[in-house]
Amino acid sequence: ASERQVLRAMGRRIKELSFIYGVSFAVRENTTLPEMLTSIIRIVPSGWQHGDVAVARVTVDGTVYQSEHFREGVATQAALLEVMGRERGRVEVIYTEDRPEEDEGPFLASERDLIAALARLISDGIERRELRALAPAGAPGVTPDAP
Repeated sequence: ASERQVLRAMGRRIKELSFIYGVSFAVRENTTLPEMLTSIIRIVPSGWQHGDVAVARVTVDGTVYQSEHFREGVATQAALLEVMGRERGRVEVIYTEDRPEEDEGPFLASERDLIAALARLISDGIERRELRALAPAGAPGVTPDAP
């Protein structure tokens, strides 16, 4: 691989790591599900190669959270949200304009892994909030404002 290819690949990994860190922070720091999902929706396009034409949508139990300027597009990458073994929704990244063919349409193979990780982080965040809501007040390890 040429030096340029190596640098490009390293740049993509750094972008993906920054994205995962941002999503993890949103899951940890936002107390309500709507706050968490709204924060994540703002971050999602930045994790994709063509973030300039990317929008995001997360659907949980029929409630839809989407990018501010959301519109349907020409290509979609999606992953299911599973909480405690039950399908609860999906996360989607949509390109609103055509982009060159990559590994999966205009999406990179690494973005398949990225959306799967995103779905897992969101699912875990939902599960933690629901378990916390079920825990009796004052239970060990449960604080009212801990996500």
